[in-house]
Amino acid sequence: MFVLLEYILIYLSPYNGTILIICKNRKTMEIKYNLNAIAGLAIKYGFSKRYVRECVSGRRKCITADTITKDYNSMVQKIEEAIK
Repeated sequence: MFVLLEYILIYLSPYNGTILIICKNRKTMEIKYNLNAIAGLAIKYGFSKRYVRECVSGRRKCITADTITKDYNSMVQKIEEAIK
């Protein structure tokens, strides 16, 4: 599914649960998140999906954000291994 905003194109992949954000001015802002891992961490820690994405992207600086980022990276690695 594509969502076109004024300056940003957002693509939600139904196959591997990732989100891809591309700027229209071609400064190549590509950010991919595994939506399954984001949803799982949101449930595990009791935060919103937006907060978990902010922690993973590095916009939040706290001990909990570091823990969420480490868990996200390990979950993504396990998911990719399971797919292969």
